[in-house]
Amino acid sequence: MKYGFKNNKQQFKCKDCQRAFIPDNGFKKLKYNPELITITLDLYFKGISLRKISDHILQSYEVEVNFSTLYRWISKYISAMDSYVKTLTPNLSGKWHVDEMVIKARGGIPMKGEGQYKYLWNILDKESRFQLASEISRTRNEVDAMNVFKQAREIAKAIPFKITSDKLGAYPMGIERAFIDVKQENRPKHNRVLSGACTNGDGNQLAERLHNTIRERNKVQRGWKKDNTPLRNGQMLYYNHIRPHTTLKGKTPAEVAGLPKETWKSLLRKSLDN
Repeated sequence: MKYGFKNNKQQFKCKDCQRAFIPDNGFKKLKYNPELITITLDLYFKGISLRKISDHILQSYEVEVNFSTLYRWISKYISAMDSYVKTLTPNLSGKWHVDEMVIKARGGIPMKGEGQYKYLWNILDKESRFQLASEISRTRNEVDAMNVFKQAREIAKAIPFKITSDKLGAYPMGIERAFIDVKQENRPKHNRVLSGACTNGDGNQLAERLHNTIRERNKVQRGWKKDNTPLRNGQMLYYNHIRPHTTLKGKTPAEVAGLPKETWKSLLRKSLDN
C-alpha cells in the first residue's frame, strides 16, 4: 500500500512484513525521483534557467526543489552519463571538422572591458555530425590544438583520413603532434580552408554551425565558471544523443553513427548501471 513520500518519492509498505520501501524502477539507489532529474536535464539544455525549472517543478509536481539542488543534479548525473558514453564506439566517416570559438568564461583574457573570454575547440564527424571533442583553453597554440585532437581520438577510437580546419597556424603542428605515433602514410590529410561558406561544399560550415548553437546557450548562461564545467559535457550529450537534427532526417548524430536511440531517462539508467 502507499505509505507517504520520502525524498520526494512515493513510498510503499508491505502489509505482510510491514517493511517500507521505494521501488527503484530500474534506478537503483537513486535518491531523487528520476522524472524530476530528467526533466531538469532536458529543460536546462533546451535553454531554460534553473530558477524557472525550479518553479516549473513546483507548479507541475508540487515539489519544492531549490535551484542549487538542480545544479548539483546536473553536475552529478552529466558526469556519470559522460563516463558511460565514452565507453561507446561510434561508427564514423573518418572526415573530421575542427574549429575554435571565443566564449565568455571566468579566468580568461579580458576583452574590450566586457568580461573574460577563453577559446572553445570542437571537433565533429562530417557524415554523422557526431561531436567528438570539446576543449577549453586560454590560448590558441599548437599544444591546445594537439589536446583537442587527442580527445577526439579517444572518443572515435580510430584515426581519421581527413581533417578540415580554417587557416589558424596552430592546426598543422597540432595535428602532427597528436598523430606522431601513427605512420606517415596513415596520418590524416589536412584540408585548410577559409572561414565562412564555401561554394564547392568543402568548407568548414559544419563546425561553424555547431558554434552558433553553443553560442546561443553560452549567452543565456552568462558564461562558464570553470573549464571542466558539466555544462560543456552536457551540451555534447544533448547534441549527440538527445536532440534530433533536421539535416539527419530527424535522427540524432549518435543514431547515424550506429549507436542506440536514447532519451535522458535511458542515458541516466545506463550510466547508473555502468
